[in-house]
Amino acid sequence: MKIGFLKNLDPQLLVTIFSDFINEFPNIKIELTSYANYQLYYALEQRMIDIVLGLSFPKYPDYQKILIKKYPLIVLINKNNPLANQKTVSQEELPNILFDVRKLYYQDNYLEFEGNLLKIACNQGCSILHAFTKDNCYNDYLKDIPLTPLSEKSVYLIYDQDNYNPLISNFINYLKTTSILNHKNYFFILLIYLVFITCSLSQ
Repeated sequence: MKIGFLKNLDPQLLVTIFSDFINEFPNIKIELTSYANYQLYYALEQRMIDIVLGLSFPKYPDYQKILIKKYPLIVLINKNNPLANQKTVSQEELPNILFDVRKLYYQDNYLEFEGNLLKIACNQGCSILHAFTKDNCYNDYLKDIPLTPLSEKSVYLIYDQDNYNPLISNFINYLKTTSILNHKNYFFILLIYLVFITCSLSQ
């Protein structure tokens, strides 16, 4: 079974998904490959991979998708930017948005993730990204700030319903028996996040 995942996807999520599955089914061979967004769905379309872990694209409405996890969005900005001192920030306050993950479908010429981080580290702008991106190699130069009002972006498992590889359904059924697809913990985290924003705004 060949699985493709989005470059720079949440490493904790990936390790949780695959380490347990590999330990449970050591005889099943899994090939794991990271792709940029445009490469990821091309690989699925060409049957180079069986399953995608990434964002849901409206360009492929016939593909089946399963919600894996939701993430609140944050703003990554240079630590020397005056906005870096704020507890939260709105889109209207942001100067020179280099990348907005909510508009990923419409950004054909977006910078790669590392290119975005480098430009932010050089104080050339900011980006709106998933919360898991706050842990990166440029942490010494960047500040992550919750985006307000609260906005979320989900990660999905996506597959072609016309692909009859039996391991696809086996993998999905396995995930359904684990806590990975149990989203109760997410809503607890979301509640804490909302309380944090409310307290910050009241100060």
